[in-house]
This record gives sequence, structure tokens and C-alpha cells, in this order.
Amino acid sequence: MKIWDIIGVIILIGPLLITVLSILLTFLYTGYEDFVKNQPVEISKRRKLIMFSVAAIIIAGVLYSRNPISKSVQPTTVYTGSSGVIVRPEARFKIYKDPNCLVEVKHINWGKIKPGQSSNKTIYIKNETNSSIYCMVTWNNTSWKPLEAYTYFNITCDFGDDPLKPNNTRRVNLQLYLSPYTYDVDEFEFNIVFTGMTQPFQKKKMN
Repeated sequence: MKIWDIIGVIILIGPLLITVLSILLTFLYTGYEDFVKNQPVEISKRRKLIMFSVAAIIIAGVLYSRNPISKSVQPTTVYTGSSGVIVRPEARFKIYKDPNCLVEVKHINWGKIKPGQSSNKTIYIKNETNSSIYCMVTWNNTSWKPLEAYTYFNITCDFGDDPLKPNNTRRVNLQLYLSPYTYDVDEFEFNIVFTGMTQPFQKKKMN
């Protein structure tokens, strides 16, 4: 324990110590018998007692003000603003019909689908960036014709969890599933949304 820690403890019980010292001085200057009998104390002795008490309080205050413990009771808080920019490499990719990446996919015809069955299409995704990318497929609900038809379908792809390296191509299977409980829909159209990122993301299943 450091000396200032000891002094700090003493200062915390200072009032009690001053009271005890005052009583002891009263014994010394007036005598035990006069103190118990509450006899008048001489003026000179009373002045000395008051002067000692005042001096003890002043010394205690000085020690407390110089004590590091007392200074740390109310720490100074400083606030500073901060900002930054998150840089994500752009994910550029294209979708092709063939493994040689010669014919881009502009439209996918799912053909005829029976309720409770699926239609599968194969595409090839080529990464055209200098960073590895992840891909997922969804659709735009407002692009469906008829509008309520999307509630009967679910689309998935097997891109996988591994990123596609720069300038590499991956074969991907798209699957469109039609619910067995499908009513009032004979034909449909919708826009497929392919999303690429340089960071992994959680795939969402379409309902």
C-alpha cells in the first residue's frame, strides 16, 4: 500500500480523529475531574484547544487536496468525434448460356411446369473482377404477372458457399418450384435478380 493510500484512509476518518484528539486535549488542559464535572475551562486553555482544532482541520484539508485519491474521484471526460469510409470492391459478373461464355443470358424460358414440380435451367456465371465474389438469386415481387403469382413459386440456385475466384466461371443450376396448391394462374412472367457481392451473405428462401 502506498503512502498516499494510507493518508487517504486517515483523511476519510479525519473528523473522528479530530474529535478524539479534542477530547484528549480537554483532558490534558482541564483535567479529567473538571471535564467530567463540566467545570469551566480557563480562557487560555480554551483558546489553545480551538487553535489546535482549527490547525488540525487545515492540515487535513491540505493533505486531502494533495492526495491522488481525492483527485481521481471526479475524472475529466473528453469526447471526440470519429468517422470512416467502408470500401467494398465492386462485384462485376456476367451470366452465360454456355461454358465458353460466348452467349449471354438475356431471358430464361421455364417452359411448362405442373403443380408440385420444378423446372431446372443451367447457367454459367463468370467473375470479371479482381476479387472473389458470392452470388445469390431472388426475384422482384412487383415484376410478376399476374401480381399474385409469386406466392405459388420458389426459386433457388446451387451457387454454393465458396466464393468464385477472379476471372473464373462456375456452372450453376437454377430451380423454379411450383406449389401443388396453385389456382387461377395459367401463365407467368417475372424478373430474376442476380446479386453479387465480394463478401458472403446469407441466402433467403423465397416463399
